[in-house]
This record gives sequence, structure tokens and C-alpha cells, in this order.
Amino acid sequence: MKLDDKKVKILLKEYSKDEQKAKELKNELSTYIYYFPKLAYKRDFDFCGDFYLYVIERIESILKNFPPDADVKFQTWFNYVLKNQYLNFLRFNREENFVKLSFDDYKDEIFIDFFDEPEMEEKKIFKVFENIDGVDRAILKLYYIPEMLETTDLKLISKYFSMSVSNVLELQRKIINHQKSEFQKVKELSSKVKEINSIIVELKYKLYKDSSRLDEKNEIMLKIARLEAKRFKIVKKIVSLNDGVFQAFSTIFDSRKKAQYRLKIAREKFRFYFLKLKKEGLIE
Repeated sequence: MKLDDKKVKILLKEYSKDEQKAKELKNELSTYIYYFPKLAYKRDFDFCGDFYLYVIERIESILKNFPPDADVKFQTWFNYVLKNQYLNFLRFNREENFVKLSFDDYKDEIFIDFFDEPEMEEKKIFKVFENIDGVDRAILKLYYIPEMLETTDLKLISKYFSMSVSNVLELQRKIINHQKSEFQKVKELSSKVKEINSIIVELKYKLYKDSSRLDEKNEIMLKIARLEAKRFKIVKKIVSLNDGVFQAFSTIFDSRKKAQYRLKIAREKFRFYFLKLKKEGLIE
């Protein structure tokens, strides 16, 4: 992907005095900015959207630093600047958007919705549970549907985690109480995430399939970036709300990280067997 060096430099000389030239310059640079993380660092398009929004908000102050009389190609200079902005963006995310649970665990789907889908009836859940080993099944029940824990689950958790049955029952009670206060909020926010995801999919399809003008494509990219930033903020809220449940749940592990990893493995097994049974026609 190349920038038209001559055109960019002409626009640079005039953009601060002419609003139309400023718009043309942004249009000229937008696609390059958007794809920079993917081409340079193989990042996904969600990351590209967030990075684009971060840079475009700072583009005026960035362009002021370009040395107009220097014998250097604008693209060479801009690559150096974008690499620095990339590092700044990573630091910005660590400092401003830090959450205790990984965003990767939530960006595709808030898993609690998986149990809450209309098609996910109780009999289907237990059909899948029949294919999962006892410990993973008990872990999923304890975290997502603690009210469905049975005596065998309580005894299994007690034995596996070396704790008394009465302590397991107390943990179950804490998780249920957290879920009651947080579930509705999480459900509403999860619904918003799904709505945003559907809009982003439509916009990305339009971006890659339509032969729109460059300025129209840049406007679509800006919309995508804003929606992705909005989605990330909502996910942060969901993670924050879920943290009460997770905090109680993680006390039976050596660390939060181990609890997160164990839950992720159990969740992946549930998803795998659900899709497998559905494909085999054993679940409608």
C-alpha cells in the first residue's frame, strides 16, 4: 500500500488554511492508517479500528511535526510516526483500559448468553454435560448455573479442591447472590454488544465488497472504529459486573489466572460437544 507522496505534500501545505484540503488529506491517509497494524504487525480488524480511531483523533498534531523542507518521502516519515503511535496505543490500552479478565474471553460472545439462548433448554444443557468429564461439568455449573449443582457435583468439587461440602455450599450461595444482582445488567449489556456486532459486520461487508468512493469508505471505517470503541467500553462494564462472580469462584484456585484458564478449557469443551451433538442430530 503506497501513499502519493507528491499529492500528500501539496495537501500538507494547504490543509491548515483550507477545510476542504484538510478533509482530502484525511481521506488520503485514512486507509493507510487503518491497515497499518494489520500489515505491519498482523493485528486483527478490531484492533485496526481502535488504532485508527486513536490516531485520527491526534492526526492534526501529528501532521504539524512533518518537516516540509526535508528531503524525505512522506510515507517513510509517516511509517516511523505510526510505529511510535502503535507503541503509544499499546501503553494507552494498558493504562486506561486495563481489566482483570482478558478481553479475548469476551469479544466474540458473552458466554452466559449461551445458557440463556431460547434454544438452550435445560435438557440440552444436561445432554451436553453427559459428554463432559465430572470436574469440568462441575466447574461450569458452579460458575454459570450454580443453582443446578447436584449432590454428586458438590462432593466432586469438595474432593477435587480439598474443601468441605459446607464450604462448597457457602461458595454456591455467594455466586448465586452475585448472579441475581448482576445477571439482568449483564444480559442488557450483552444484547447491546450483539447489536453492535451485527452493525459492524454489515459495515465491514460494505467496506470490502462495495466499490464506493474513497471518502465514503473512510467514513465507513470511522463508523466501524467508533462502534468498536463503544463495544470495548461495554465489554469492560460486563467484565466489571462479572468480576463479583469470578472473584468468589476463583477463591478455590491458586490464582485468578488459573481459575480463568480452567474455566476457559471447560467452556471450550462445552461448546465443542454442543456443536458436535447438534451436527449429529442428537440435539435439535
